[in-house]
Amino acid sequence: MGPLKNNRHEKFALALTQGRSAVTAYVEAGYRRNRSHASRLAASAGIQARVQELQAAAAEKVIITKAEILQELKRIGFSDIRRIAKWNGKEVVLKDSAELDPEVAACIREIAQTPQGVHVRLHDKIAALDKLAKHVGLYDAEYSQTVIQIALVTGDELKY
Repeated sequence: MGPLKNNRHEKFALALTQGRSAVTAYVEAGYRRNRSHASRLAASAGIQARVQELQAAAAEKVIITKAEILQELKRIGFSDIRRIAKWNGKEVVLKDSAELDPEVAACIREIAQTPQGVHVRLHDKIAALDKLAKHVGLYDAEYSQTVIQIALVTGDELKY
């Protein structure tokens, strides 16, 4: 289909694709505010087809693989604060952000300057490890039973 011939209609469709309301998109496209005209234009077949086309094109750009998701969970689950900061009991020193490996930086949820100093939060390791454990089947009844049997045979104490 491609861009709409009417430039205002194209702007309207782009704004709808970006999540704007019909009235807001209508005004951004250069029309005077009119709820009924905005609603009518949004319902037109040409606009709807163009919005679907734009959404499909955007979706193609956002393809995420299962491997990428698992890699990110692994990064978070096995993150180590010592790769971000050093401390000696009296002071905490953060590494310069330019020195951080991108994989380490991806584990940081928040860094904030507070009156008490710098506050650093990493993403939730437990949640990431839990999702990875579920993915590899650690919570399956058969696997759990196997682990318990191995522990009993070897005499190892199970720690949870």
